[in-house]
Amino acid sequence: KIGSLFEDFGFNIRGILEILPNSLASEAILTNKEPSLQDKSDIIKALDYHAIISGSDIGQSVVVANGLCLGLETLPGTDAMLDFVKRFKNRAQEDMIKSGILYKAIKAEQDTRFDVPVVGRTTIRKVKEANLRGIALKKDSVIIIEKHKVVQLADKLDIFIVTV
Repeated sequence: KIGSLFEDFGFNIRGILEILPNSLASEAILTNKEPSLQDKSDIIKALDYHAIISGSDIGQSVVVANGLCLGLETLPGTDAMLDFVKRFKNRAQEDMIKSGILYKAIKAEQDTRFDVPVVGRTTIRKVKEANLRGIALKKDSVIIIEKHKVVQLADKLDIFIVTV
């Protein structure tokens, strides 16, 4: 891997997780809103789906609603996946429209010195636009850009953020 190449020449590579530990999603529940029983069930299902795509080095995020995988992050990224989910849910059955969660985590074998999952205010807005109820993040492995502002916006938009 690229990191090993630099280390072989004596470079010490430090990743953002080490440099900005206060930006990590580490609290169990970051927002006022908490996940419902259905949300918790969707989070558990998302862990399973993420394990599949992670092992295949496909992406860092999945969207699950009522146990169904509605989106897998691929090369275009999380925003594109959330845009797809928004369009899909607008044509979906009524019980799916106001349900679902975004799960984001590092991939298996991911070198976090070079690539780390990130959530910011744009993510929160897109989650709301996609009519998802909240976000679950792998604990201590996802950076939240301007954490206080992200949590504040999530609270304002009635979106939960939890870590697992």
